[in-house]
Amino acid sequence: MQLLNFEFKPGWLGIAATLIAVSVFTYLMLWQIGRAEERKQLQHQVMQRSELPIAPLKNTEDVSLSNDRYRRFQVEGHFINQHQVLLDNVVHDGRPGYEVITPFTTTKGESLLINRGWIDTGRDRTVLPEITVTEEPLSLTVMLDKPRSAPVVGLDVVESNNRWNYLDMGFYKKHSGIDIPGYLLLLAADNPSAYTSRWPEIEDKSGMHIGYAIQWGVFALIALGTFLGVNIKRIKQK
Repeated sequence: MQLLNFEFKPGWLGIAATLIAVSVFTYLMLWQIGRAEERKQLQHQVMQRSELPIAPLKNTEDVSLSNDRYRRFQVEGHFINQHQVLLDNVVHDGRPGYEVITPFTTTKGESLLINRGWIDTGRDRTVLPEITVTEEPLSLTVMLDKPRSAPVVGLDVVESNNRWNYLDMGFYKKHSGIDIPGYLLLLAADNPSAYTSRWPEIEDKSGMHIGYAIQWGVFALIALGTFLGVNIKRIKQK
């Protein structure tokens, strides 16, 4: 193919490689744009739901992660000392520790899992911290959330006794015999039963994803520009 004093003769291998590279980079660019939009929606969702008035949690089936995540509720009942879990490898202010997960029975006899916050491992990891709790009637302010994602590496759920590597709700139900919903409740920091607690704050990282999108877009342009630069040649005048 000739145009004015230039000739364009690409090879099939170059065409295929360029198409693959441009397609991959374009896909990654669009994916990052989508992630930026998800971040914006999530931040808006957190702000909107966390500012709603505290609602009584009358029935565990009346709420769900899709509709009520990050919303505050009031629950009444009592903690259960048995089947408490220490989630390992949780770092707070640069220090290793555990998150304390305690089962809770409502006044209607339904069961929930409550994250009571972070506690230091102490000097000796072989000695687990004391995590007993009162079983007297309580009224708690909590926020509905989901457990942290399981690690990518194939760790067993249970490390030893009540020290767990991550919280698998289905496994917990089978292990403890307690019927719980698929969500977790975070205990307010001002409650006497809470350890070091911090409710989730979703940072607006949409700008970071837009930056990555621009980066992938530039890579796509570089791949296309390189292909054209290599295959477009000036015709020598005789």
